[in-house]
Amino acid sequence: MTRWDGNMEYKKIPPALMIVTVVISILITGEIINLKHPPVWGSPEINENSRYLVSSIFQGLVAAFAMIFTFILIAVQLSYNYSELLIDKFFKLIDIGYLVLFLANAIWSLLIMDGIFITPFSFWKIYINMQKAIYINVVISVGLLLGLLPYFLYIKKRMSILYLANILKEECWKTILKFIKNNKNAETNKIIEEAEKNSIGPLFSIVLRLAEDRKYYLVLRILDIIEDLILKILKLAISIERENVKTFTQLIRIITRISYSINNVGENFIEDRFIIDATISSLVRINKMFIELILSNEIPDYWKNFLLYCKTNKNCKNSPLMKTTQMLEDIAWRASYKNLDYVINVVFSGIEELKKITEAIKTDKKEYKKDIIALMNGWHIIMGAYALYKDDKYMLNQALKILLTLTTEDIIRAEKWAKRIIYAHPRWVLDESTLNKFLEKLFFEKFKRV
Repeated sequence: MTRWDGNMEYKKIPPALMIVTVVISILITGEIINLKHPPVWGSPEINENSRYLVSSIFQGLVAAFAMIFTFILIAVQLSYNYSELLIDKFFKLIDIGYLVLFLANAIWSLLIMDGIFITPFSFWKIYINMQKAIYINVVISVGLLLGLLPYFLYIKKRMSILYLANILKEECWKTILKFIKNNKNAETNKIIEEAEKNSIGPLFSIVLRLAEDRKYYLVLRILDIIEDLILKILKLAISIERENVKTFTQLIRIITRISYSINNVGENFIEDRFIIDATISSLVRINKMFIELILSNEIPDYWKNFLLYCKTNKNCKNSPLMKTTQMLEDIAWRASYKNLDYVINVVFSGIEELKKITEAIKTDKKEYKKDIIALMNGWHIIMGAYALYKDDKYMLNQALKILLTLTTEDIIRAEKWAKRIIYAHPRWVLDESTLNKFLEKLFFEKFKRV
């Protein structure tokens, strides 16, 4: 059943409702006129009352035509602000058809007022005189005007932000399917750039505008739409054959770009508690998708190795799971510059939640599970080392509070991941000496507590 929300298709209901309304209105109006004022088909004259009636109908039709045309122009302008692709989605055949019907009936009214039907004549083998012409004009006009209500509901839905977001999501999906169908390595980057320019970029420009206007409910709904798109891309990626490594990596690249865009929203509105909560929660859910796939039996080990270790592609410095988890840590670092303890707490809670999710999953892939937990602990070690480097006592204490609960074996395993992360990101200010200083402090604190 079709629902009226942002994640479902509701395009077909308003047009169908509009057509039904027009048809039923025409039938009912015609019957009422026939019962109360049966037309005298042989009467050629038009009296003043009839002329006023037709004149009023003409004015109403022209006003409605202008109103519909204005609404369509506003919708087109709104869509153009986000992406040129949306213009075709707004100006549809039903709009043209409805405008033509109003224009045709307005011309029909003019012909009646001009007295063209005073002399009866045959039109398409139908005998038409003045009374018939007025009758047809009134019946069709009432139907068209009553049909405006569902039509404006249709326009309103098409102008909603959630409708725009769903269209952009579908456009991104179509672009990806086009890439999979063609599967030409030479065109790979071009098609991904096309998806980013026409779909992903406009989608996140909507999110940024909504965040600026503090429309939090809509931000949450659009983040849900984006996560749904990521899940679809992930399911498509794991269905790729082993020999098509480049296709798989490009699909994961799209997910990473989308994740970076979510991260960018959080960093731009880092002082807004609602937005930062929403973006961190979204990044945690994306990481959860990766973790569940790695620990599931749905995909072969060579794709699991890519998602966690990135062993499949020599050009890849770090794994997709490492990249998307790093975005949480980036937010924590940005928050430390502004002394936003609340944000740091949310990030630490997010990484702890991912550890709990990993621990809760039952799997025969014990090594994968241990490494995912070690990766999460590795981020805590890096955060602690960074806090020591920046002399950020709050962040340092938060990292130590978590790491002091670990066994020595867990810390050594996490340390290996921390070194791998630092090696994968040479742009970072951390080096092994800073890391070693933090580890010494960590073990010193553990020794003190024993």
